[in-house]
Amino acid sequence: MAEIDGSKRVSMKLFRHLGLSLSEQAHKSKGQAIVLVAFLFIALIAFTGLVVDVASVLTRYSQLRRALDAAGIQAANQFREARPLYDISGGDLFSAVKQIMAVQGFSQPETRIRIFACNDPGASILSSRDNSSPAPPDDAEYDEGDLEKQLCMEPPRKLVRVDAHSDVGLPFLSVIGWRYVTLKVTSVGEAASIDLALVLDRSASMARDTCHDVACLAACPTAKNCYPFEDVRTNAKLLVQRLKFPYDHVAIIQFDRTAQIFDTATDSFVENPDAIEPTMMINDRATALNVLDDFFSIQTGGGSITGMEPDTTFTSGLLQTNIGGGIRTATRALTVQGRRRASVWMTVFLTDGAPNATDMVIEDFPGGFCPPTAWPDPSDTPVITITGYFDHQGLPPYAKPLCTNIRTGWPLERTCMLTDTLVSKCAPGTTRRWSLADPVSYAYHYDPDDYARDQADYMASNGIVAFVIGLGPLVTDAPNQVMTLPNDPSAPYRDPDAGERLLRYIADMGYDPGVKPAEMQWLCHSNWAWDASAKPKLDTSTATNPVNCGNYWYAATGAGLRRVFEEIASRMFTRLQQ
Repeated sequence: MAEIDGSKRVSMKLFRHLGLSLSEQAHKSKGQAIVLVAFLFIALIAFTGLVVDVASVLTRYSQLRRALDAAGIQAANQFREARPLYDISGGDLFSAVKQIMAVQGFSQPETRIRIFACNDPGASILSSRDNSSPAPPDDAEYDEGDLEKQLCMEPPRKLVRVDAHSDVGLPFLSVIGWRYVTLKVTSVGEAASIDLALVLDRSASMARDTCHDVACLAACPTAKNCYPFEDVRTNAKLLVQRLKFPYDHVAIIQFDRTAQIFDTATDSFVENPDAIEPTMMINDRATALNVLDDFFSIQTGGGSITGMEPDTTFTSGLLQTNIGGGIRTATRALTVQGRRRASVWMTVFLTDGAPNATDMVIEDFPGGFCPPTAWPDPSDTPVITITGYFDHQGLPPYAKPLCTNIRTGWPLERTCMLTDTLVSKCAPGTTRRWSLADPVSYAYHYDPDDYARDQADYMASNGIVAFVIGLGPLVTDAPNQVMTLPNDPSAPYRDPDAGERLLRYIADMGYDPGVKPAEMQWLCHSNWAWDASAKPKLDTSTATNPVNCGNYWYAATGAGLRRVFEEIASRMFTRLQQ
């Protein structure tokens, strides 16, 4: 019994010891769990704070990226207008970029900005104020060679690089001493280099506001008071001033009966050159302005085309508006010498009337195309002897000075012809009535309006943007009566606004040639053929406020040209490169 009691006492002591140990162990485990939970809570707070800081940085980076893209476009726009890159007095690219960044919420001192360009390729990119703004205090190391490779192109391109360093606060990490992170972003904006063909009417009618006789017309070029011609000269010079040379190039083309392009190699206008030379694309402002000042001139003579028109006391022939020839010369200049990387091909075309002449592109037609359907009755016109024109096959040798077919109802067919100078296609809605295989046939109706439309198709197929200007009443309301009998009030009229209809078509083709004819969605409501009569005419009642549709403008007088040329200049193309 004693032994048993002793065993019980030992067992009780053992159980009491084990119970005490388990209780102590439980208390210790609870303490460890509390510490572990505390660490987990701290880690969760740290992770949440880190996520918040990272999200803040990423959001701010996205905002900075968008702001700098906008600043890059603004810099390119200002660069196009020939503003200085940096000027301590303001009005420069650097100030414009800072303003854009401040509007977007990135202002100094948190955001530091630096911009670069290659205005002076011979100077240092980093130290020249023509090529770089001053470096901010924490500016990074730049490799000048890399900057030159990026910005100094040959041929020159209008590239502007904008760099921004912006400090973003870190609310959580600042607890441990990491107060902010600096974001660094770069954007390169480019204002598209322009290859421009400036095509201007110089026919004698461009002096109609000043002159009504031969003596006045002969004298006004020296006095430079041929109006509205001088208004054209003045505003063409303003447009050239808006270009940025040597990045932009311009070909200057004048036309009357023929189209002529200026060649700096000979300092002269060249008629129908065999080849378009690089010297016909002018790449400096002084030369372009000099051409417009001293070489661009109104037509004062030239005589009539034998067998096609009589002489008159004023114009020495009435067939003086070769619109198709001007477009053809511009297209050739741009497609041959305008093929520069990243450039935009554009033409600005101005005329004061409808077409009544064409190029002399076919041997059998040395006077151009003047279809017999445009010739009047012999009783209306004195006999004109045709010499070396082509075989009449017994038909009367008479031609109406306007050389255009009678179009008095709508829609009417447009005649299409194929030659080696035109696009090898006929537009929808046209009829091919004439071919080189039958050059003396009188079955065709091909006239100067058809020729101009063919050249507009040729221009558009080469991706050339066209800005078109109609000037004066001969565009919208020309006196085009067909006198089948002398002073017959019942005689039909050619379309008095044939000029405007054609110019709308040229503008539409130069705006978006891809619109299907059936959709009729061109901004100026033109079509492949003569069927726009249902569309409203432009309001031409205000002389000083031109009106426009798409890329076509009408100005009733030379006073309205200033606004037209300013609007065209404002439509320079800018894009973001990087």
